[in-house]
Amino acid sequence: MIHAILSVFAFEYRRSLTYGRLATWLILVLVPVILMGAVKLATTQIEGGEFSRRNPEAQEFIATTLFYFIAYILIPQVSCMLGLLLWATPSIHSELEGNTWIYLTMRPNGKQAVLFGKYLVAVFWAFSSGAIASIAVGLIQGLPDGIQLAWAMIRLSFLASLCYGGLYLLIGVVVMKRAIVVALAYSLVIEYAVSYIPATVNQLTISYRLRGLLSHWLPLHLEGKDRLELLFGTETVTEQLLFLAIIVLVLLSAASLFLRFREIPMETEA
Repeated sequence: MIHAILSVFAFEYRRSLTYGRLATWLILVLVPVILMGAVKLATTQIEGGEFSRRNPEAQEFIATTLFYFIAYILIPQVSCMLGLLLWATPSIHSELEGNTWIYLTMRPNGKQAVLFGKYLVAVFWAFSSGAIASIAVGLIQGLPDGIQLAWAMIRLSFLASLCYGGLYLLIGVVVMKRAIVVALAYSLVIEYAVSYIPATVNQLTISYRLRGLLSHWLPLHLEGKDRLELLFGTETVTEQLLFLAIIVLVLLSAASLFLRFREIPMETEA
């Protein structure tokens, strides 16, 4: 089974080396870097102005905490998610459109091998774009804070790629034809809107867990912890990582079981 998954991964990786994929990957790298460069330029201008002299604490908040949170939004929450939305969600439907699904299902464990092989390829592309963007943003921030920022963003990008990849893979298996639309709607409503609602329901989202790790791995200097604990959580790093690991296992297992027992009708040409 593992050999079959690795074979699918190697094949899909070679097949994904197209100008379109590389151009999309480059855009996912450059957009966060360019925007963070603009944010850094703006904060640098503030440092030399009257606002900085009158409000040193506010200036420190803008230069560190706000900069870190914007980097988190742009890299794990936008760049990685968009890449997985484009590459993980249509994994199975693309085989149906290419009329290759019937040949894959005839092989032993062919469905699962294709599912997990394509999942790994999508995670690789999304994480690589997030990691490169994280390093570039760390260089923009400068030493010594840039090293800590880059390392935190790399870890968050890896976790986001694993979790959102499993989520979009499951959506793609369940919905198929309109998978990207459903995945986008889910991301906007649940991962962006609901996850920021200070209630118990936001603890079930991936975004909430990633924000909790962000608050542990970077010095955010947040005031009013009683108000913000519902947004960033009070769980330890181990508890957050354990929850994310369970999420990945549940999503991938559900996608595999659903694909295994679902009957997929093959469309034939008239």
